[in-house]
Amino acid sequence: MVRFALLAVILGFLAGCGGALVSDPSAVPTKYPSVGVRQENLEAKPRKAPLQAGEAVPLLVLEDQKGYLVSTRELTTGGDALLIFHGGARSPEARPVYDWVRENLTMADSRDCEILLVGPDLPETNEKVAAAEELKIGILCDPSGWGARAFGLLGRADSTQVEGIWSVVIGREGRVLEVRRGLYDVSDLVTVLAVRPDARPYRAMDLPNLK
Repeated sequence: MVRFALLAVILGFLAGCGGALVSDPSAVPTKYPSVGVRQENLEAKPRKAPLQAGEAVPLLVLEDQKGYLVSTRELTTGGDALLIFHGGARSPEARPVYDWVRENLTMADSRDCEILLVGPDLPETNEKVAAAEELKIGILCDPSGWGARAFGLLGRADSTQVEGIWSVVIGREGRVLEVRRGLYDVSDLVTVLAVRPDARPYRAMDLPNLK
């Protein structure tokens, strides 16, 4: 028994020396490059799996097509928000994303839900896209893919952009309501926005990114 106890202590010590466990979704693998990432965004740690419903939204600061800095801290001050991550204006997903936004913007506005796109293009490109496609929404610049990593949408170290389309619904409580691959059916999005989570457990939870 003493021998097994000693072995357990040694293994526990080695695990502590090794840092965060591999299974920890908030662990920061050293293989992920951080070159070009805004300094304030480095606190939003990369994740290996998408955020789950109820988890706090990572604090990120991204530039929109007009050159304004947009913080995830500010996204839900007036309601909910829907972030659509995709590969940018040159990706095959661009056309269905732009069409979806135009078709559903009025519905989202009526439910106090702001829609924003997140992709790799620079602000000047996003400004041209917004004008040409008549997109009256914010298009956020995430060239390094760090924003996508912080939401757990980009687990590969050899890529800086998401594959396909990811939709992230953020509640006005400052927490994720749902993450799904692809675009929402209108009825599904309405349901997600209508079914509010119970706010009582949140009062006891630490929300440092909302202070």
